[in-house]
Amino acid sequence: MNTDKRPSCDWDTMLVAFAADLTNAAYGVALEHGMGGSWVDLELDLWKALAETVQKWGAALATGQLAEALDTTAATFREESTHAQRQNHAYRRPGRPS
Repeated sequence: MNTDKRPSCDWDTMLVAFAADLTNAAYGVALEHGMGGSWVDLELDLWKALAETVQKWGAALATGQLAEALDTTAATFREESTHAQRQNHAYRRPGRPS
C-alpha cells in the first residue's frame, strides 16, 4: 500500500528537475577542469549518473532511508574522487607532458 500522499507525477517531475540542476552544475565544473572528449557525451553521462542517483534518493526518502542513501553516495563519491586524483597526479608527474 502506498502511504505517500503526494501525486507521483509531481514527485517524479521534481526529481527530474533536481537531476537536471545537478547536471548543469556538475557540467560547468567538469568543463572548468578540462574534461576531455565530446561535450555531448560528457553531459549525457553526467545526466545518466545523476538521474540514477536522484531516483535512488527518492526511493530512499519514500522508505525513510534517505540518510543511509546519502551516506552511501558520499562514500562512493569520496572513493571515486580519490582514485581520479591519484590518476591525475600520476599523469602529471615531472617529465610528462601536461
